[in-house]
Amino acid sequence: MSTAKTTRKPTRRSAQKTETRRRILDAASALFLRQGFGATGVDGVMAEAGLTAGGFYAHFRSKTHLLAEALRHSFENGMTTRAFSAENRSSEERIRAFIDLYVSPTHRDQPELGCPLVGLAAELGRESAEVRRIVAAYLESAIHAVAGSRHRKKALAALATMVGAVLLSRITRGTPLSDEILAAARGSLKSDM
Repeated sequence: MSTAKTTRKPTRRSAQKTETRRRILDAASALFLRQGFGATGVDGVMAEAGLTAGGFYAHFRSKTHLLAEALRHSFENGMTTRAFSAENRSSEERIRAFIDLYVSPTHRDQPELGCPLVGLAAELGRESAEVRRIVAAYLESAIHAVAGSRHRKKALAALATMVGAVLLSRITRGTPLSDEILAAARGSLKSDM
């Protein structure tokens, strides 16, 4: 008798469950960033995903569990990953592209497509240890990606500047100050390279 494990092909049902979970995570990520975590209910997330609320607990233990998974999902599929995945660019070119992408009017004006650090900053600090660990792990990977040949302290300062600039530009959106904040941050970050 063989003791070797066989790998199973995903069944249609498991593939559907995976796809449904992805739809819920996409919907939750967008709604949390657009409306905030506290203002978004499970019913709203499920409706946005085109599902009934009754199916929620087949995928997540709680709304906080959904937040943790939505953060992972956003971080794995978000702008940092896209900006640093271009292998044909030098480290400096990737960092400059990331700065242009992150500290931009598009990021300011489309929070549902942006970084959860900006969209949920105030709420994330009050969440569970699990959620804070996910954020810290993401920050560590972002620091490493931004640091390149730089020192860690410079990378930390750069990330703090980027998050702060987008946050302040959202607060002042619709005023000339908003664009001025973004331009000043981009200029400062690029001159520091």
